Amino acid sequence: MSELNDPSGRPEVSIVIVAYRAREHVLRCLASLRENGGHSHEVIVVDDASGDGTVEAVAESFPEARVVALSVNSGLPAGRNAALPLLKGACVLMLDSDTELTPGALASMKAVLDTRSEVGIVSPRLLFGDGTIQPSCRRWPALAIPFMRRGPYAKLHPDPAAHRRHMMSDFGFDRSRPVVSTMGAAQMWRRELPALIGPYDERISS
Repeated sequence: MSELNDPSGRPEVSIVIVAYRAREHVLRCLASLRENGGHSHEVIVVDDASGDGTVEAVAESFPEARVVALSVNSGLPAGRNAALPLLKGACVLMLDSDTELTPGALASMKAVLDTRSEVGIVSPRLLFGDGTIQPSCRRWPALAIPFMRRGPYAKLHPDPAAHRRHMMSDFGFDRSRPVVSTMGAAQMWRRELPALIGPYDERISS
């Protein structure tokens, strides 16, 4: 078992979890992080004005984690942005509150960024609670997809080939590959990324 925060103050990875009324999910997520050794890391939990005891529960069970308690519910992008000035790690892992890392996941993602300078963001394979794969990456969508997914065409063709291609239904998630986008549930990137492309867009609804 590893500690959540590196006592030297210079962690290799900063892990950020934004929580809104997700106390039990957060506790399970933090427990999974304790089991992911191999790299020193710090954990920052941003509580988005939950009012459900998340702040107190984390402080009691995971005192190594740093808790940022927001006074106003501001949404996921704003919660993640609140953590950006606090990051100390060379790499950053953003996690949704209902995620749990499998053994070795942290080290595997960090290894990609350490050895492949052309990679900007690493996303792991996501699994549902029953162990089945959760599709989590996309190709560029065809311009016709919005029309295909609505109206009479959608009734006749509920799952058109263009949509399946966009959703990468042909990808088995059994290897690494470049993609256009991934779900934000679990993404690791280098700490300098926000300086290059900007912070999270707080206009996006979470």
